[in-house]
Amino acid sequence: MNSNLESIDNVLSKARELGMGEKSIVLLEEQMRNGVDRIAVTDLYAAKRGQVEATTFINQSNRSENYYISKFQVAYNQGKVLDEGLKFFVTLPERDGEKRFQGIEGTLAAIDLFKQQKGESALSYGKTFGDSQVVATMTDGKIDSINAEFQRTFRLVPRTQTVWLDRGKGTSIPQGANLIQGKYVHRDDMLNSLKGEIYSAWIKYDFDSPKFRDNYQVLQFSGEERFDPRAELEKYNIKELADPKQFAALETRLSNGDSPVITAIGKDGKGLELTIEVEARYKKLNFFDKDGGVQKREQFLKEPGKNMEINSGKKNDKKVEKDAAASQEMSR
Repeated sequence: MNSNLESIDNVLSKARELGMGEKSIVLLEEQMRNGVDRIAVTDLYAAKRGQVEATTFINQSNRSENYYISKFQVAYNQGKVLDEGLKFFVTLPERDGEKRFQGIEGTLAAIDLFKQQKGESALSYGKTFGDSQVVATMTDGKIDSINAEFQRTFRLVPRTQTVWLDRGKGTSIPQGANLIQGKYVHRDDMLNSLKGEIYSAWIKYDFDSPKFRDNYQVLQFSGEERFDPRAELEKYNIKELADPKQFAALETRLSNGDSPVITAIGKDGKGLELTIEVEARYKKLNFFDKDGGVQKREQFLKEPGKNMEINSGKKNDKKVEKDAAASQEMSR
């Protein structure tokens, strides 16, 4: 097999392992087969407030034709997000008297491309370029108007993090999208460089401390007493836990930092559709309604007699319980 074709297949395989979306994989393959040496593809992830844009960078080696995935960057847009079927359009400089534009789905990427223009340009959105609504304009390389409804989004500084990969491996793209939103992710391949040992830990980005080399520092919660999502799930009346496959799927999604939808059974026996998230620091699950409102977790606990693990695992540390409640309140 041609070494270049083999490297393309390897990159596509690693891209899937990293969780890159299929649409991006198709675009990536097309560009690699066309010999593009610097490639960037973006996946979009819905967030509680806004959207995460995850851009993966693929380069071609200077010494060979082989491709490799070097890094990806997650950027959290907490401003305007377009409805399904709409996209942004950036007017580009004319070429041979022909008007040109570029369509972009991500808000941050569209704003960035618009700001890069040097002459006349416009930023708009819609189903097609022809029926798009202009939200910002540029004259002689200077932005001269921004639609009132778009000003906050345009001026917001997004929260960003660059994730460097070791031979195409490391934090997955979906995990990175969750981490930049402030969620916890479980990694079982953390490396202690001093001892050369692999260990497991829950990680979370530290937004309260200064950045180091333009990246947020990573908080870790490890050791034998680290949070166990399966044991915590078993404390609650959750309909999906009756099915072993759904139980395992919930555990996996929580470990990846997702906010899965579950049916919680209250004291009145009625089911309530909620989302749950990990609070690894306090070894708890947080419950939210469809609008993001915090729900008291205690109302979904199993009766003490129905689950002996509750009593055996319960700690009488009121301070921890108080801090956990405060953490859940702050996570809104």
